[in-house]
Amino acid sequence: MSRKKATPATPAKPRNYLLIGAGGTGSILFPLLIRYLETYERTEGKPFTMAVIDGKNVAATKLERQLFFSQFIETNKAQAIIEQYACDPNVIIAVPKYLGEADMGSIEDNDVILIAADNWPIRAHIERRVLSLDNAIVINGGNELIDGSCQIWIRRDGKNITPPLSQGHPEILQPGEDMALMSCQQIAEMPGGGQTIIANSMSATAMLNALRHIHDWEAKSEEAPTWNEAFFDLQTFNMRPRSR
Repeated sequence: MSRKKATPATPAKPRNYLLIGAGGTGSILFPLLIRYLETYERTEGKPFTMAVIDGKNVAATKLERQLFFSQFIETNKAQAIIEQYACDPNVIIAVPKYLGEADMGSIEDNDVILIAADNWPIRAHIERRVLSLDNAIVINGGNELIDGSCQIWIRRDGKNITPPLSQGHPEILQPGEDMALMSCQQIAEMPGGGQTIIANSMSATAMLNALRHIHDWEAKSEEAPTWNEAFFDLQTFNMRPRSR
């Protein structure tokens, strides 16, 4: 009795993740994110690729609130974070530049975009680009000294499952300098925002939890996630989710 040979299963196509910003929140999020995604790939069979995007260099004055080793001072942040954790270049790559309006074509259908940058124009560019895609996920994190928030925006089949970033946050669409068009000198002269490693860590944790929440929602095929925005306040140690 002859048996047919089993047809090998077709490997799942990797899902692409974009981490935009490798500074305060991004440098803390990165090692947690890759460990989570490696575990998710192993347990759920969901392979991934990732691009880390940042145009700034590691600054000695910011090491107190960013997770870089001192030997990477004056090295591009995206390149430093990948070298620091000895990442597989076939899976994770560095993009040592600022994303501007002209770069939005690099965001493709089905991408997962994690925003850990500290400027509004990049969020506005991303919102306009994602509105032109059928499927995308955006996790938008941000924080100040003691508080912050995290948004989840999901598009599926050309429709918004959860609201765009600017709904409830019109400041995102206010005109601002496109850092991709600025010189290194202009960027160096820009004032830095006040942050602490504690608030950055809380923001990174909120973003990672948002990704876990999305993966759970996708597995259950429910209509929408139970929350799509969360706020935290370190002074009161309060975290408050809501569904916009």
